[in-house]
Amino acid sequence: HPEIPSVAEVKTGEFFRVEMVDWTGGAVKDDGSAEDIKNIDLSTVHYLSGPIKVVDEDGVAAKPGDLLAVEICNLGPLPGEWGFTGSFDRENGGGFLTDHFPCATKAIWYFEGI
Repeated sequence: HPEIPSVAEVKTGEFFRVEMVDWTGGAVKDDGSAEDIKNIDLSTVHYLSGPIKVVDEDGVAAKPGDLLAVEICNLGPLPGEWGFTGSFDRENGGGFLTDHFPCATKAIWYFEGI
């Protein structure tokens, strides 16, 4: 979005690392309860990691409409991190599986050996 200021600047061809939060901004907790999924505020998502300004060798920034080729060299969780999957509660709008899973559910995933 052009009105959001850049959080970082990279040069064409530069390798860089981006660390991101999950789409809820950390609202979902690593615990045995699905209450956070049931009561999640869907008006505040999706959290962004960026924008990142890309400049060429002369320092000229890419503009809206420019084509950028991005190579993702590595993707994965930070050490000790976890992930989750969940389904929304019928009371909070549900989802495409609401008829099968009417209550909020959550599964926590721990990443090892990646």
